[in-house]
Amino acid sequence: FELFRQGADLGHVNSQYNLGYMYDEGLGVIQNYEEAAYWYETAANQGHASAQLNLGFLYDYGMGVEQSDEKATYWYGLSAEQGNAAAQYNYGYAFHHALGVEQDYKEAAYWYGLSAEQGYAEAQNTLGVFYRRGLGVEENQELAAYWYQKSADQGNSYAQGNLGFMYDFGIGVEQNYDKAVYWYQLAVDQGNSTAQFRLGDCYFFGTGVEQSYEKALELYHLAAEQGNMDAQYSIGICYRYGYGVDQNFEEAVYWYRLAAEQGYDDAQFDITEYLNWLAEEELIENGDTIEIYLEVIDADEVVLADGTIEVIYEGSSAPPDETEDSGPVPGIAQLSENSFVYNGKVNKPTVTVTTFGMDETVTLKEGDTIDFYSNIE
Repeated sequence: FELFRQGADLGHVNSQYNLGYMYDEGLGVIQNYEEAAYWYETAANQGHASAQLNLGFLYDYGMGVEQSDEKATYWYGLSAEQGNAAAQYNYGYAFHHALGVEQDYKEAAYWYGLSAEQGYAEAQNTLGVFYRRGLGVEENQELAAYWYQKSADQGNSYAQGNLGFMYDFGIGVEQNYDKAVYWYQLAVDQGNSTAQFRLGDCYFFGTGVEQSYEKALELYHLAAEQGNMDAQYSIGICYRYGYGVDQNFEEAVYWYRLAAEQGYDDAQFDITEYLNWLAEEELIENGDTIEIYLEVIDADEVVLADGTIEVIYEGSSAPPDETEDSGPVPGIAQLSENSFVYNGKVNKPTVTVTTFGMDETVTLKEGDTIDFYSNIE
């Protein structure tokens, strides 16, 4: 440390960088990001590429300096122009996500490409994504698979999962379920939630592995615990239909709701099916109320609300008359005095809901849907 300090004070650029690095990592000295930034900048101003990269990182995360996307990108750019692979990736990422610069997929692809050619695994995976989706480059599934492979071979879990997907569905490569499972498993071993979900699907459908709902559910849970909404929805499916577990509608609703709260459009539940099950299990009877969460969709507006439904259940599943106000019909749920839901379809134009203890009336178009998630009190 003292030798680097002496060299830095004499203006030796490598000593300045090394001194900044020691402060950055707390090597032989108490960690001090402000000192690290000072010495990195001193070296960076003399053109030291690694100092420019590391100074950009400190600005990126606001460590020892005030956070600034613009300054981070500036220093990444200077380092990238000198051929630093990590800086090239970060510079491309800035153009990709509009961090300190205007979004420019073509520019992002250019810098990702330079970094990928130097073997930088993160850049190789992201370049694969760009070819997969046609972002800044012409869509090319074969090149997407090529770059995924390059990155996956270096152990990048995202690339391993992506490559597994390509083999799973025969995109850019010949479909091969065994290879899909192989790459998914490598990513799963690193805790990749998307791969956990997709390998779960392999077990659910028996593609490349022996079919097992139990193993699928185990993998879905691993992914769901990390917030993967696809896995949350799939767990709901398992509980709804009894795949690998005892059928449990309340548990299904719980997992559907988690997925729906993240915007998963398919996580809707058939209200009559749920009520039928509650009745069969003797958990409800005529006149009971159930607390529900309503997602009322009216044109472009989404309103989240709490409310109650009154159970009117006589065992019939006939839909209500859509042309006459015939009053409560057996087999449907009454949301208020003037609105009915049958199989998730609204056939009256208004519904009264309670939000934060206040009643409000929401106007709907006929045929609009209400997603509901229910727990009986």
